[in-house]
Amino acid sequence: SGSAGAAVDIKSVSGDVAFNGGSRAGSVKVATVSGDVDLRAIGGQLEVSSISGDVEVAGAALQSARVRTTSGEVDLDTAAQRGATLEVDTVS
Repeated sequence: SGSAGAAVDIKSVSGDVAFNGGSRAGSVKVATVSGDVDLRAIGGQLEVSSISGDVEVAGAALQSARVRTTSGEVDLDTAAQRGATLEVDTVS
C-alpha cells in the first residue's frame, strides 16, 4: 500500500506485478519485460511499459496515464480527472 503523494517505481524482468495504492495521489511507474501488471486504487500520474504481458488498471483516479505494451492486452478503468491526459500504445 502506497503513502500520500508517494512516488512508486517498480521494475521486473520476469514476474507479475501487483500494486494497490490506496487511492492516494502521487506517481506510479512500472516497467516489465515479461509478466502481467495489475494496479488498483492509484491516483495521480501513471506510466507503464511492458514488453510481454497484460496491463490492468482498476479503480484509478488519474491526472495522466501513459501505457505502452508490445504484446499484451490493456484494460484501463479510470475516473480520469478533469483535463487528464490518457495515452495507450499497443503493438500486437
